[in-house]
Amino acid sequence: MTAYTLINPSVVEKEFHTNKKMEFSIPIDIRKTDQNTKERYIETLGKKAFTLYSNPQNLLQEHIRKKIIKGKSVYSYKTLESRVLDEIISKDIYSKVNIQFPSRNYIVPALIQHLKENVAYTIVRLDIKNFFESINCDALMQKLEDLNLPSKHLQYIKSLGLGVNRGILRGLPISNLLSEIVMLDIDEEFLLSEDVFFYKRFVDDIVIVGSENLNEDFYKKGKIQHLMERYSLKFHEEEDEPKYKIIKIGVFSGKKNEVGKVGSSSPHFVGSFDFLGYKFSINQNEKNEFNRVHVTFSDKSLKKLLTKTTLSFEDYIKTQDFKLLVNRIKFLTSNYRLFNQTNKRSFNNGIYFGFPQISEHSCLETLDKNLKLQIHRLCSIDFSHKKKLNSLRKFSFYNGFINKTFYHFSVKNIKKIKYIWNF
Repeated sequence: MTAYTLINPSVVEKEFHTNKKMEFSIPIDIRKTDQNTKERYIETLGKKAFTLYSNPQNLLQEHIRKKIIKGKSVYSYKTLESRVLDEIISKDIYSKVNIQFPSRNYIVPALIQHLKENVAYTIVRLDIKNFFESINCDALMQKLEDLNLPSKHLQYIKSLGLGVNRGILRGLPISNLLSEIVMLDIDEEFLLSEDVFFYKRFVDDIVIVGSENLNEDFYKKGKIQHLMERYSLKFHEEEDEPKYKIIKIGVFSGKKNEVGKVGSSSPHFVGSFDFLGYKFSINQNEKNEFNRVHVTFSDKSLKKLLTKTTLSFEDYIKTQDFKLLVNRIKFLTSNYRLFNQTNKRSFNNGIYFGFPQISEHSCLETLDKNLKLQIHRLCSIDFSHKKKLNSLRKFSFYNGFINKTFYHFSVKNIKKIKYIWNF
């Protein structure tokens, strides 16, 4: 078993030299200067980090900022010394616990394969209420103590507010790790449930596929319920659809239904649910075939894209900034590269790469119809610029998805594009 890191100035300096993520966190003007200046800067950071680690009482007040995003408090680090300590302590904890962060692009295809199975099964869709804000810090600290973390590590983590209020700070890298530690035992109990054969969780969103005998309230009792209560966590209930849903999928009976008809091979709709930005609709037919699973935008995702399109045109009416309108429509209907400030990696995003599993294209056609409607309305208001506005018709959600159309947007430009979409 690897030993925990004894943090001192030289350990911090080493982190900046060997960890690309931390190296790129150094201000660019320092990185581009001569080596001696850079080394002195890193040496100073090492001393500051060690001082903060030794006496973290003011960590929350002086090194962390808060902002409100979509009605929730989201936190981030203001200083490099606090960021590097998060990195070192998190790596220490990762070395002791088996935690994986599966991506949406892994979870969704695996889920689709299970939904296609032509057998009777039960789908359970769950979501934890106010996950980060609800976690019982006393229970979490006990779990961390069981890992035999150094007392200084524990003191530093407590200084993030743990033990003062319920909940952990949403947005900090170490908070993602701490929330996963809370869920380790809960995940295991779900997987050990006799009638569960597929279980995936993405942060606080859960989907389960189990046998037809799966009791609909199996998670409300036994060890799962005990662990949920221990950490002061609760699931959304029946009134909170789409965050809670139970669907029973039976073997096709040949009865009439709202889509299929007896004696035909027409699809028979049996249920749908939203998960990770998608809507999954399960259809069966009389033939002994796999279920057909239609994947579209979730209702929430579709509404967001429709609203962003409409807001872009409304803002143009106020500002008359046509270039900005073009960039917004181009951004919405295409794909692009983004840079993750947390792990310092680039990744693809956009209409295709954000939703690569979409199989039913009618949702894209809905977006295109709305785009054409907004262009038509604007042309009727601003007739003098009709030709210029009609140039927007070349953009298409459907084409951007099918052709995986790519454009480059600078970080500065993306901030300008997105600032009216904070909803």
